[in-house]
Amino acid sequence: MLWIPGGYWVFGSNGYNLYGPMHFLERDVVFVAVNHRLGTLGWMSLGIPEAPGNQGVLDNIAALKWVQENIAAFGGDPNSVTLFGMSSGAWSASYLHLTPLAKGLYHRAIFQSGSLLNPFWLWRSHHDGLLQSDWLADVFQCPDVSTPQAKLECLQAANHRDIVNAGSIGDSANEFLAQVQPILRPNGVIDSEFLPEAPHHMMEAGDYNHVDLMLGMTDGEGLNQAVNFIKYPDLFTAAKFLWDSVFGPFFLFGRYGSDITAEDVRLTKILTEYYLGTGGAILNFDEAHFDNITDMITDAYIWYGSHNHAKWAASHGDNVYKYMFRFKGTYGQCNWAYGLDNSKFRVAHSDELWYQWHPYYKMGSIAFKPEEQVISDTMMDMWTNFAKYGDPTPPGWDGTTWEPMTVDNQHYLVIDNEMKMELSEAYTDRMAVWEKNYIYPEGDSIPGPIPPWQPPN
Repeated sequence: MLWIPGGYWVFGSNGYNLYGPMHFLERDVVFVAVNHRLGTLGWMSLGIPEAPGNQGVLDNIAALKWVQENIAAFGGDPNSVTLFGMSSGAWSASYLHLTPLAKGLYHRAIFQSGSLLNPFWLWRSHHDGLLQSDWLADVFQCPDVSTPQAKLECLQAANHRDIVNAGSIGDSANEFLAQVQPILRPNGVIDSEFLPEAPHHMMEAGDYNHVDLMLGMTDGEGLNQAVNFIKYPDLFTAAKFLWDSVFGPFFLFGRYGSDITAEDVRLTKILTEYYLGTGGAILNFDEAHFDNITDMITDAYIWYGSHNHAKWAASHGDNVYKYMFRFKGTYGQCNWAYGLDNSKFRVAHSDELWYQWHPYYKMGSIAFKPEEQVISDTMMDMWTNFAKYGDPTPPGWDGTTWEPMTVDNQHYLVIDNEMKMELSEAYTDRMAVWEKNYIYPEGDSIPGPIPPWQPPN
């Protein structure tokens, strides 16, 4: 099992004190954890071999090749490799699901709360990638940007920490947005080799790596973003009047500043009316509608992309197992990262990690309640069963049967005190609204001129 750690592609590592693998090792699997380049260093594209874009995922491909060549010496089987990741680690895994460069390097994949198909965090065209590099060169006041080599030399002379931190620069009016999410966010780039074309077309056509797939989400993924309004209540008022033009395009589609299009504004209004009711943000963006706000961000952030990824994979005959993590335990993102009363909130992005890793983020001394131990044991058995057999509930297992989904029955396993298969009306209604209104972007999306230099054919 090859683990890709998360962290918005800007922080995190495979350190033992962050993701201790003891629960996995107890279940007779060989465990590999990777590091890869982060932030601008891992994703910026200059359109040349020295900086092609996608460096972070190319690092993961190198790790998979290493596994193929060496894992037998550690007791592993190169013909039974499962890659898995959570958050940006799942985004990375989903890029590996598509790229032809990873074909044959792994055999199963697990996406925990993440897919490159989520509207909140999409890929970039080659052209847009070059425009982002122009922006970065402007931040560092590079004297010569006439060629990519000139930009490269300028950026190589800069301090690496400054380059990474440049992605979080925002203007004073939108300082809050820059704190919530890096403005210059890492993005996969369509480059004809690593990513031959737009991912949604590749998935629709079945042009990806067909492997057994397990993916899922938590009940309240959007809490990681939405709780900022609880911590800073004055933002409710700011968002109320700037939601359609500033906050909404950012939280729903990852758009910022001149990146926001008229279509983004139009679609923000339509979706906001669905989640918040008549009057949209102006009347109802407040604490009384906090759960509605959380649902809206949840769907853009994780649910809709994961829904589509699973649906398209199942439509091509792949084995697909989907889950919904709904167990509310003692620890979670709301109290651990935000200092809030965790019991007052739903299950946030990353909350399942407490039950998989020991130690987890330097907390190795926590003791589970009996019901938490049951959840941990059950999840670990399912995850490792999937890695070993391609089925989280192999024959003879006496736990809950986790049934694969199909295009006609897109049900999921609810992971909670009571394990059950479900396809709720709320889930289908919310996904239907996105399916009716949202269209994945085609081609270039950043306003601006085409850079003067073009890569050779």
